[in-house]
Amino acid sequence: VDNIWGRHGFAEGSGNHHSEPVACKLASSTAHQRLNGTAGRVISEAYAITQRFYKSYTTEDMRQLVDWQAALGVNLFLAVGLTSSHPSPNFLNDIAGMDGLDRYSVYTGRLSFALTRGIHRANIGVLFPTSTYWMRNNRTFLGDQCWKEMEKGLNDLSLGLLQNQLDFDYIFEPTLLNSPVREGRLAAAEEKFSTIVVPPVDHLVPEAGKKLDYCRENGCRVIYFDPSGLAGEDTVTSLPELTDALDSERSLRIECPNGNLSDILYHQRTLPDKEIYFISNTGPSAMPDTSVTLTASGRPEEWDLYDGKMCKLQDHAVDGSSIKLRLSFQPCQSHLIVVTK
Repeated sequence: VDNIWGRHGFAEGSGNHHSEPVACKLASSTAHQRLNGTAGRVISEAYAITQRFYKSYTTEDMRQLVDWQAALGVNLFLAVGLTSSHPSPNFLNDIAGMDGLDRYSVYTGRLSFALTRGIHRANIGVLFPTSTYWMRNNRTFLGDQCWKEMEKGLNDLSLGLLQNQLDFDYIFEPTLLNSPVREGRLAAAEEKFSTIVVPPVDHLVPEAGKKLDYCRENGCRVIYFDPSGLAGEDTVTSLPELTDALDSERSLRIECPNGNLSDILYHQRTLPDKEIYFISNTGPSAMPDTSVTLTASGRPEEWDLYDGKMCKLQDHAVDGSSIKLRLSFQPCQSHLIVVTK
């Protein structure tokens, strides 16, 4: 992922309210669905090398950008990027002298280690209909209203899921066609999707349509998201309707009476003996009394990414196969929660 903006969050004007979340998810989905899914890595820069940011950017800005990308599936980070046209002849010395660089480095090192363990876990797959997009996106159709509506539909769908804590991977057409369905789930490498969401499109290639029918017939749910209402059976026409339909697929629930929940992102990893949750407040407002419910069983701990301490979370309640925690989020603060089974 080539992060060139040095900005984070969903706010209008951040530069990220559409394109960057989709780009990060495209990259991380590709890594997750490799044949050897546990080896998938996505690397990005945490420092935007532009004259606009060079003089004012701090290691804390870098850390916030790392958290934003990590929650979207990026798990390796460069502290800097270099260009031959950079304005400072002492650039490396300037970076080496930044306040907090050591603190930033141990934070990102521990975070990368945690998020490259085990297997990414999400129950929802969003079809990325490559053939459809390529057929429409050419010089003839760039100004076509149908193409614009498809692009907007994918962006709105993607952001709507992320901002409602419904994590997902994109499923690419070759993955859909070549992956088996086992026990009601599409098994894409190590990923196992119980629901496939199809974004607004004007058509699908026949092979993809047949495979989606096969998935449905074998217990994997298929939902068409189409605000126009024209897709037919199993269609939802609004994001609230879609998030309600996907409620059973959640592995994390967030409640905060006075917080902006749409700023919360998370990334989950599964190991044989642990579940890892990286939960990030990507916004500028604090959430001091937040209830977090995890679909997991075991002993919850918080692992401090700065000093490496692993502390048991005393303020939690166990209810069957779920754990309820109380967490406090400062602006742009994240928590790494580990549940030992």
